Formats: sequence, C-alpha cells, structure tokens
Amino acid sequence: MLPVNGLHGRLVHLAEVWRRRDGSLVMDFSARPVDRVKSDAKAMHQAGVMKSTDEVAPMEFDECDPPATESAIAAFEERIGQVLPAGIRTLLLTANGGRPKRAIFRSPDGKAVDVSECLALRAGRGSIESTYQLLTISKRAMPPHMLPFAQDSGGNIFAVDCRTPDAHVYFLLHDPEFRLVSLGVALEAFWSRLTTLDAELDGAR
Repeated sequence: MLPVNGLHGRLVHLAEVWRRRDGSLVMDFSARPVDRVKSDAKAMHQAGVMKSTDEVAPMEFDECDPPATESAIAAFEERIGQVLPAGIRTLLLTANGGRPKRAIFRSPDGKAVDVSECLALRAGRGSIESTYQLLTISKRAMPPHMLPFAQDSGGNIFAVDCRTPDAHVYFLLHDPEFRLVSLGVALEAFWSRLTTLDAELDGAR
C-alpha cells in the first residue's frame, strides 16, 4: 500500500468501482493515493464492486445509498470523536450502505453468519451514526472506539475497532445479552472471506 498524506498519517487501500447495468455496485481494491478518492468516488459508485486482492472475486453490493462525501465523513468523525479506519472510509465513499451479494462469513470456529446489509452514513434510523449512538452511548454495549458498519438478518452487529488502522472486525450479539466477540480478521480479510449461500451449500455436500 502507498503512504497517504492528509489522512491522519494512515495507509489506505482505495477501490476502483463501477455500476453494472443491473444496478449492482462493484468495488475493486487497489493501492492508490487518497487524493484520488474524490475524483474516483462518483465513478466508483456508478459502478458497484469491491475487491480485496487480485486473487479474490470483487465484492458486489445492491441497494446502496448515494456515496458519502469527505466533508460528511469528517463531520461524523468529529461528532463521535473517532478517526475512521481507511477501509471504512473507502466503503462509505463508494458502496455507502447496500447489501453484499456474497454475504456469508464463516468464523474461525466454523460458525456461519450472514451479512444482511451494510450501514450507510446518512440521517435517520438504521444509519451508521444512529446505530453507533444507540449501542455506544445509550446502551453502552460497545466501547466508543468500536464502530458498527453492518448487521446480520437477526439484528446482530458487525463492528470495527477504530484504534486499528487495518480495522479489526468484531461481532456484537444481542441475545440474551450484549456480547462482543472478535472475528479474528481485519476488514479486508473479512470481505475476502465472504461467500454465497450456494457456495456454502455446495461445500456442505
């Protein structure tokens, strides 16, 4: 990855993204300086893909919100007092919210969970900010440095640790009580390990 100026001294993987004719968003990760994000963001969102390495199939998202802006992200960071990891910034600047087409994650202990939808940076209930406020401020289910970015079909939350530049991923279970569990992967590896339901069923045969 390339060093990035102006992004809190962090390294960043940016994504090349395009929208397919069916409306799905594709995000293809590559190492590029952050100063190309603004010019690339619209093209990315008009595309629709996310790919963590050359060997991994691109991530695809449906039903995305319009891409977040740099100013909206900066204002969000100021409100919550946290610096977003580069991978989360890329996600919000491109596939802001949306439902991943590869949506099954198998944890190191062999359990499979679904990634029903990603949380968008926007106003209103169900957004990344409202979920953060609910879980960290109101319910104190997570420490302030944990940022929710997606949820499963049962309302359990995927979150990243903002203290880690590569965004270590955690899973917040809410039944019968809140319990935060490390998934043992960083964000980029998390995306690369997602599979489809069909692939899971084929693997079980």
